[in-house]
Amino acid sequence: MNALFACFILASANFAVVSCSAGTTANIKAIFLGRCYDYVQLKSNVSLLGRKNCSSLYQTFEDVFSNKTTCKTDYSAKFDGFFKQVDPGSTSNNKALFWSGTKNVAHSLSSSSDAYITLEDTLPGYIANNLNFCGENTKGFNYVSCSCHWNESQLGTFWRAASVQFAKNARGVVHVLVNGTRRDGEPAFRNTSTFAEVELPNLNAKEVKEVKIFVGVDLDIKPKEKCGKESIKTMQKLIEQRDIKVKCFDDPRVVFFVLCTKYPRDHRCMTVLTRLFKDSDNLKMWKIIAFCLIGACTLLIIILVTILCLKRKYSQFK
Repeated sequence: MNALFACFILASANFAVVSCSAGTTANIKAIFLGRCYDYVQLKSNVSLLGRKNCSSLYQTFEDVFSNKTTCKTDYSAKFDGFFKQVDPGSTSNNKALFWSGTKNVAHSLSSSSDAYITLEDTLPGYIANNLNFCGENTKGFNYVSCSCHWNESQLGTFWRAASVQFAKNARGVVHVLVNGTRRDGEPAFRNTSTFAEVELPNLNAKEVKEVKIFVGVDLDIKPKEKCGKESIKTMQKLIEQRDIKVKCFDDPRVVFFVLCTKYPRDHRCMTVLTRLFKDSDNLKMWKIIAFCLIGACTLLIIILVTILCLKRKYSQFK
């Protein structure tokens, strides 16, 4: 079986993006506007998000880097206007799901349950997911190459700003999904990851009651890391240093079942399904037995009552 998490890791970044070396995504304006209208009209709670002018949002987005150099420019403040317009406020109460090296699993989890919201489920994340973009001094967008270091790129700045906003809006219980079976030699938790450098520092310790760490694992190999050990232990300590409670779960069932929907013939999934069916059959058997016992008891009571009535009636004749 192919690695289930390996294809979810993109370079060393913790974002849903394409390679920085590629040029701006073709037809980016049409994609931006289409996704914006789709999200605002069909996917969002308008009462929480508010009415958004997608054309205005796109213009603000484009003005940040269009006709500007690609690298070595601080764009963080320039994106402030855009993110103020798309800020939904604290709407991810007990639902925020951060991920590292587990992109598709995290998105499958959030799409299959209303209990989780990832960054890519927010308006800015939904719009920019898998898009690439950078400017050029005289031609607006650079459609040939965005050859720059991630930390210096307009794309990287955008996603860091989006992560900051998502983290600040998190409330209640926060979830973090990491990969306990990474095959690229990287640990499950990295001090240079976006969660470590950007998202964790921006969690509001007064609003976030607890962080739940989900250590997901591939179905076909043994776990390489577990709660309380190696990099996961470091992660737990860093969260506790923020005065936030932390709980950790190895191979949580909620993640396991998501993987089994994609790979139902995996031996672990088949074992669980067989057990469930067996338990279901046993439950049916016990229901039948219980029904029979209740029926027998009811019949016995009816017989006893009948006998008592006959005895009383017979005694009256004497």
